[in-house]
Amino acid sequence: MGIQFAKALGLKVVGVDINDEVLQAAKNSSADVVINSRNSAYESDLRRATGGGADAAVVFSAAQAAYDTATKILKIGGILMVIGLPPEPIRFNALELMKKLYQIKSESTGPPQQMPRAIEFIAKHNVKPKVELFKIDQINTMIEKMQSGKSRSRMAVVF
Repeated sequence: MGIQFAKALGLKVVGVDINDEVLQAAKNSSADVVINSRNSAYESDLRRATGGGADAAVVFSAAQAAYDTATKILKIGGILMVIGLPPEPIRFNALELMKKLYQIKSESTGPPQQMPRAIEFIAKHNVKPKVELFKIDQINTMIEKMQSGKSRSRMAVVF
């Protein structure tokens, strides 16, 4: 959905991940460029693709490594959006923040007062979530898939 929102805003999207399946899904969802950050040249590949670094990086992962990668690919003064919520506090380099190499921002994803505006945007731009449906007797399978990190979509239980 993040790619759909970014494209609706007219942004160029670069998908960065360590999983080729996730990157292929991003490409299929209209990402302009996909880069595997396990590749030793990922930083230079991204800088070349963006003309010097990303204006913003939105981290959906709950992994510290994703935040570490994101700070490396931003152009000076870029924005790091915190979305993924790790179980432990996220660590950032205080010297990098003091030098204003990047800014950190976050946004709550669901306060009721923002819903009408969000729904209007979603309807106007035809943003559609990918949802995998499970029957009630499959709930343990769904939970296992979520906990193993193998989910590639929203998951819902159908009664």
